[in-house]
Amino acid sequence: MTSIIALKLVIMSYSNGTYTLDDMKQLVLNNRLTAKEYKDITGFDYILEEV
Repeated sequence: MTSIIALKLVIMSYSNGTYTLDDMKQLVLNNRLTAKEYKDITGFDYILEEV
């Protein structure tokens, strides 16, 4: 689980365009976000893709 402060920072960064969907996927791959948090923030299901 992500800390509340870190999660708020990610939400703000995604909302203002600093983080892209690719950045958000990297956060999930690096275990900084859960797939559920990804969906809650972006509105899209997280689908593991070959990188």
